[in-house]
Amino acid sequence: MPEFRNCSNCGGRLAASADGRTVACVYCGSGSSVAIDPQALAASLAGDSATLHAGFERLMETFRQTLPDRTTVREAGMLFKKVAGFDVVLEELTFRLSRNGTKIEAQRIMTVRGITLKTETMSLEQWLTSLAEKLSAMASSSAAARAAFTRIAAG
Repeated sequence: MPEFRNCSNCGGRLAASADGRTVACVYCGSGSSVAIDPQALAASLAGDSATLHAGFERLMETFRQTLPDRTTVREAGMLFKKVAGFDVVLEELTFRLSRNGTKIEAQRIMTVRGITLKTETMSLEQWLTSLAEKLSAMASSSAAARAAFTRIAAG
């Protein structure tokens, strides 16, 4: 539900966009951008992790559709291929989510000039928050990151 405030230009009512990135006056049309709240994005992503496998599939599909050039899906199996995980590459960080049976493993990998400097295994909540923060930082300069943020935040 949009949040309403007063316009500094005409005193009219401001309505926030669905993703919370912009506000615009419903009367004079003036608007401005606002910072993305990484916690809001992380909460939206965490909602997807409520049921592990459905959340895993939904996150993977969301990133495949919104950031196809930055998302790599990994498959396992000789005869019957199953999705084993996916990577989302955002600048120097790779966010890896892997599924092995009922276990989900979340990793953040820092790579500079093709050299892996650090691999961190973290809880799913920490991974989602870190991913949301990086996506939020990139959204101000990347249309693809903005689209991913909008799609994830909309649920």
